[in-house]
Amino acid sequence: MYATASDAESSYVYAAAGAALSRALAAAGQSADAAAWLDRAERAWAWAEAHPASDYDTSISAAHAAAELLWTTGDPTWVDAYRTVGPFADDIAWSYAPWDPTVWDDGLWAIANAAAAPADLQEAARRVIRSRAEDAVAEADARSVPLAVRPYSAVAFGSATNPRESRILFRAWSLFGDEDYLRVGTETAAHTLGLNATGVSYVTGLGPNAVLSPLHTPSLADGIDAAVAGLPVYGPASYTSSGGVLGAALSAYQPPADQWPLHERFADVAYVPQYNEFTVAESLAPTLYAFGFLAALDADATPDTGDSATDSVSDSASDREQRLPSSECGCAVGASTESLGVIGLAALLVRRRRS
Repeated sequence: MYATASDAESSYVYAAAGAALSRALAAAGQSADAAAWLDRAERAWAWAEAHPASDYDTSISAAHAAAELLWTTGDPTWVDAYRTVGPFADDIAWSYAPWDPTVWDDGLWAIANAAAAPADLQEAARRVIRSRAEDAVAEADARSVPLAVRPYSAVAFGSATNPRESRILFRAWSLFGDEDYLRVGTETAAHTLGLNATGVSYVTGLGPNAVLSPLHTPSLADGIDAAVAGLPVYGPASYTSSGGVLGAALSAYQPPADQWPLHERFADVAYVPQYNEFTVAESLAPTLYAFGFLAALDADATPDTGDSATDSVSDSASDREQRLPSSECGCAVGASTESLGVIGLAALLVRRRRS
């Protein structure tokens, strides 16, 4: 247990998340909760504005928060806030350089969808999103395996296994309808689940050859052989020399690690963070987004059978104790829209109870 002091950066992040959650709750008909979360988001923004950071740049998070609040409220007063700190502050023709981190994406997506956004901002945001998607398709199609990754990303920390670029591709497909965006985004998500050089699914519990040993304390300590399902680990790493636990793993490679293809430099060893660790931002969030989007597409294409028995996710201790390493994930998700999308996969990640 720990606590930290309030700070502007976290408050902007909270404001963005609260505004997006408010919009989702309103779409689900939960108007009271939607209003409560919007109020929290606006108060978080106000606090951050009143307590600016003195030692680091908060413009990315502030721009995202302003964009989400604009999209949720339709209030054009948020436009000036976005213009002031967003990527187009100095030049409406701004675009990413190939080596830039794609830190503005979420705010651009919100601006591209906000009905109250002025035409110049909305067109600029859509232009950058389309450009990002075009680059991702070109990079993927130039590879022997159609995997969308950032061109300057090393193979490490999930850059070649977690479907991070699927998010921009699916968003671009939603805006522009180019089937190449959907194709490459889907193929990149499939790469995560075993369409890769190792044939391993890099998400615990999903697929017939899923990773078994995430660096996850409950999975290591609960006395159950199978890991908690739904954890997308980092996967292959390009390192060929190191000390410590990674060095111990590298020493076991035969032939030596530097003679292995980049995408096969992986050992399913829990205590090697470079292989089997994960984080919310790098691993869980983009995987949730990609699989949730695809599940929602499947829901749109599949009739609702009304069979509530399939609309659940199970990861109980008894299920996990009986699950063999090569078995299915133990989850069955039906066609009901209530159980699909991000909510369905989120349930996979959090519904874990010991009997």
